[in-house]
Amino acid sequence: MLPKSFGLAVDGWTCAREHYFAIFAVWTATQGGVQKALLCCVVQDEIDVDDDVAMDFSAESLGDYILDELNLVGHDFESIEFISGDNTH
Repeated sequence: MLPKSFGLAVDGWTCAREHYFAIFAVWTATQGGVQKALLCCVVQDEIDVDDDVAMDFSAESLGDYILDELNLVGHDFESIEFISGDNTH
């Protein structure tokens, strides 16, 4: 069960022309120590420019996806204290 507020750690990667995106909830437990939970992980084949439904990894698309996943666990953007990710090539 997630606390009232938490951070998000996001990670995305590509392997064999498939794109992956994962979201983890991260928080400090009342007894100390960092707790984390995988909220979701999505895989998408190579992006089809003619498909209006496909997640295109734009800021708008990722924001919509994050909000949808938060709603599935009974939360919204108000629950987020921070978002952390990486950017590598």
